[in-house]
Amino acid sequence: MNADEYQRLAGRTLIDKPDFFLTDNRLAISLWTLDLVAAAGKVADQIKKGVYHQHGIDWAIIHEALAQVIVAAGTLLMSDDLESGRGESLDIEVLLLWNALGIAGEAGEVVELIHRQVNQHDVTVYEIAKELGDLQWYIAASCTKLDVSLSEVMQRNIEKLQRRYPEGYSSEASKGRGNT
Repeated sequence: MNADEYQRLAGRTLIDKPDFFLTDNRLAISLWTLDLVAAAGKVADQIKKGVYHQHGIDWAIIHEALAQVIVAAGTLLMSDDLESGRGESLDIEVLLLWNALGIAGEAGEVVELIHRQVNQHDVTVYEIAKELGDLQWYIAASCTKLDVSLSEVMQRNIEKLQRRYPEGYSSEASKGRGNT
């Protein structure tokens, strides 16, 4: 199966229009959650680059991102009223938020399973692959809502990687790119 065929088949389970009302509070909670995930992603990216790309760890960036995690988590902890408020968003915005939260949630499940596997727990490759499939569905759904083909996204990524690493990946080539 190719990427466009996957996107077309996965698209059969997409909704065209949200079947719920998104209050201001629900929108705010969704955005705070994405802030939390984005900040945690910055921490993970810094550790990945510092350890696996051998860039060294930039603790200032990690401290700043962790402060953002704390603020976002604190804001979420104080939010308990999902129903009040009024508001309207364009359907595409609601669906993109839904997909972004889905990507974050499924990525978290993949990370949790890999963490468990590395720590000698009974996690099968099939379980990880199943969650990767769920993650892929949300990526394809996001592409569909943005009106971009999954194969185009894949092609652009390959082109970017070929520009960055024309001889293939190496830590030295990665260091030459800086922290971007």
